[in-house]
Amino acid sequence: MYLLGHMAMGYLFAYAVTLKTHRSLSLWLALLAGILPDFDIFFSGLGLVHHTYTHSLILVIPVAVACILLVRGSLPYVVGVLQHLLVGDFLVNSIPVLLPFGTLTIGLGLGMPSAADALIEFGSLVMMVLVMTQNGDLGRLMNGERVNILMLIPLLSMFSLTWLAAGTPELGGLVTYGLSRLALAAITIGQGLLAVIMACSVVVSLRRRATMASRARPTMAPA
Repeated sequence: MYLLGHMAMGYLFAYAVTLKTHRSLSLWLALLAGILPDFDIFFSGLGLVHHTYTHSLILVIPVAVACILLVRGSLPYVVGVLQHLLVGDFLVNSIPVLLPFGTLTIGLGLGMPSAADALIEFGSLVMMVLVMTQNGDLGRLMNGERVNILMLIPLLSMFSLTWLAAGTPELGGLVTYGLSRLALAAITIGQGLLAVIMACSVVVSLRRRATMASRARPTMAPA
C-alpha cells in the first residue's frame, strides 16, 4: 500500500482506539504512525531492504507490546503502526512473518497498484476527512494552534519517502508515472489532497504565530 492509505488508516485506527480510551488524539502523530514501518526506506543506502525487517511480525509485535506497557498513552499510535502491516500491506501485498528467522509471508495480494488498492486508499482518505469533519479534528487542524506546526513532520516524511522510493517497484510508479494509469492517478491525487490538508494546517498555524508576534511587538511612541 502507498503512503496515502497508510496515513489515512493510521488516523482512522488511532481515532477508533481513543473512542474506547477517551484520550485526546495527537493528529500529527497519528498520521506519522501509519507510515513508520516504511522509514526503512531512509536506510536503503545502508543496505536495509524495504518491506523486510520493519515489516516482520516477529520483530514488530514485541516492540509494540513493550511500547504499550512502558509508554503511557501510546496504544492509539501503536495500533496505527500495526495497521500498516496487518491491514494495509496484508490486503494489497504480503508481509513477512518470521524475518530474520524465516521467509514465510502472508497476505491477500490484491495488487499494487490495482483498482482494489486505489479504492481502498482513496476511500480511506474520504473516510478520514468525513470522520475529521464530524468529530471536529478537521477544525483542530485549521485552528492555528502551535502544535499543528508539527504536521510538518508527517508532511515532509511523506514527500521524502516518496522521492527516495522512486527506485523501488512499490512506490516508483507513483513518482514516475503518477497519472498514467487510473489507479495510480487516484492514489496520486489523493496523496496530493492529503498533503494540501497538512500544509494548510502548518500555514495557518505559522500565520497565527506571526500575527500574535506582530501584535505583541511594542510600538514606538511619537516624539
